[in-house]
Amino acid sequence: MKFFKYVLALAAFGLITTSSSLQAQSTSAAPVDVKMVDKTPSFQGGKEAMTDFITKALVYPEPCRKNKTEAIIPVEFTVQADGRITDAKNIGDPEIDNRLIAEAVKVVLAMPTWNPAEYKGNKVACKMVLPIQFKL
Repeated sequence: MKFFKYVLALAAFGLITTSSSLQAQSTSAAPVDVKMVDKTPSFQGGKEAMTDFITKALVYPEPCRKNKTEAIIPVEFTVQADGRITDAKNIGDPEIDNRLIAEAVKVVLAMPTWNPAEYKGNKVACKMVLPIQFKL
């Protein structure tokens, strides 16, 4: 079980680094494209800490486990200028089992404060996408 969660967490983190997201926005100005951000948001403690957090926090819903339901839930969320995680939602297939979607969103919203994005010396909000994989 621990190995399963570890593999899941590694896969999820690998995907977040390739899909760090669409746009960043200042709290008082128009959105800033993520390609223009000087510093992208990051999980405090780095990749290993994020992997540990996901491994400990993720619970495979028992009915989904029994039915052998597998899925990747891409969760879009915003890392606010103060590092808080907000606005988490599934941006993938809405037909996926709602229990998996709810668990993926719950884990993302439970994350501790991140290091926020920076643009021209200012901390800015930035949207991110983290695929959470449920695989048996």
